Amino acid sequence: MKKIFIPLLFASIVLACGTTKNSTTTQSNLPKGTWVLNSITYDDSDEYSIKLFNDASNTCFTGSIWKFSSNKQKGTYSITDATCQPGDRYFVFKIDETKQEIGKYDFLITPTDADGNSETNAAFRTKMISLTSSKMEWQQTSTIDGSPFVFTMNFIKQ
Repeated sequence: MKKIFIPLLFASIVLACGTTKNSTTTQSNLPKGTWVLNSITYDDSDEYSIKLFNDASNTCFTGSIWKFSSNKQKGTYSITDATCQPGDRYFVFKIDETKQEIGKYDFLITPTDADGNSETNAAFRTKMISLTSSKMEWQQTSTIDGSPFVFTMNFIKQ
């Protein structure tokens, strides 16, 4: 009886501890805490002026402070550039594990008010191409004059 019980106990522990696939998020792939958008880089050497998240130009976003509450998937970003419209903006976010096998995720950001309500429910899709304990990179494709170009948002952990 002992010989049967021990393998059954081991098998039940292994099955109980096995991971289950969560199709949208896991705590390990969610940004947490406070981040600074350190720079925005482009796939070529030109400089562009683009409006991000239907809010402000890319130059206004450089130096912005992002706070993520991963347990509620809510956050804020603060535009700090005094030449822009400084202040806090609110959003909710979702991670879609579309390319989990290579560690890339689609990151959806929906601007909201302070209570988490969105007037339009418009979401902006970007790719989270890297997330470590100290750096995070998002990549997005946009078009200028009908031609696609890629820009990367580079964050550092504060």
